[in-house]
Amino acid sequence: MLYRLFIAGLILVGCRDGADPDLHLLQVNPCSSTTSEQTAFKDTQEDDFIFRNVTIAAHCLSIKIAFGGGCGEVSAELITDGSVEKSLPPQRYLMLAFTDNDPCEALREEQYDFDLSRLQVAGSDAVILRLKGWDAKIRYDY
Repeated sequence: MLYRLFIAGLILVGCRDGADPDLHLLQVNPCSSTTSEQTAFKDTQEDDFIFRNVTIAAHCLSIKIAFGGGCGEVSAELITDGSVEKSLPPQRYLMLAFTDNDPCEALREEQYDFDLSRLQVAGSDAVILRLKGWDAKIRYDY
């Protein structure tokens, strides 16, 4: 009997890692990439890709894309021209600058997460994001 209590105690203690189960709610910003500003989209080079999905959670824009590759380095950067179109709510124009220095042609999918907090507009609690190549308007509430 004592042996069973000892084992049960070990299991209970072993299953608790001491972490607060709600701690993940306190993360400030889990986004891995940042948004940069560029005065014009026309100078930005981008390789071919297809949007699979675009979503917002907290202050992160998650973009899932498909592209041909598989044997080299790829990178993605979210670029804004820095302007704010006056409307209700205001609008910002964005593009995904995707670089694929990869001669392979296997179909790959990647997800990139971008911090949207720099795109907030003073005096507004939302902004419409217009992502080049993605037909739907993306509403970012903050």
